[in-house]
Amino acid sequence: MACNDIAGQQVLEVCRLAGLSVPDQVAVIGVDNDEVLCQLADPPLTSVAPDTIRIGYEAAALLDQMMAGKDPERMDQYIEPLGIVPRRSTDTLVIPHAGAARALSFLRRHFRNPITLKDLDTELQVSLRSVQDAFKAHVGRSLHRSWTGCGSLSQRSCCENSP
Repeated sequence: MACNDIAGQQVLEVCRLAGLSVPDQVAVIGVDNDEVLCQLADPPLTSVAPDTIRIGYEAAALLDQMMAGKDPERMDQYIEPLGIVPRRSTDTLVIPHAGAARALSFLRRHFRNPITLKDLDTELQVSLRSVQDAFKAHVGRSLHRSWTGCGSLSQRSCCENSP
């Protein structure tokens, strides 16, 4: 988690330079929900949306107290954020088996393209059978079912359909 959206973009860039796949290997979240920065990031950056209206109101109330010569009860105060705005930088399913995780990542990256068994086998570079077994154990459905469903579903729903 980065301290703000600019730092989140920097983390995404460092991950790219280090060859780390976001969100498959690293999930990144920023703070401030700057729509332009978050949407221009690659992949788009998930961000915590602060309650800026309430922050402004509380700051004005504190300033009013201080200008009236009163000592404020507290100088710092916690304001609950509005929530998290999810985007692709955290859109992941954690799978402990490396081959199954690579298979899911491959399906998600190529969900609009025709995929052959040879493509998948070349990408994985491990026993396809062991990946199929691990995929079913960790994802809850067969690799084939996920594979055939990806062509007509959105990228997100491809990986979230129930078994």
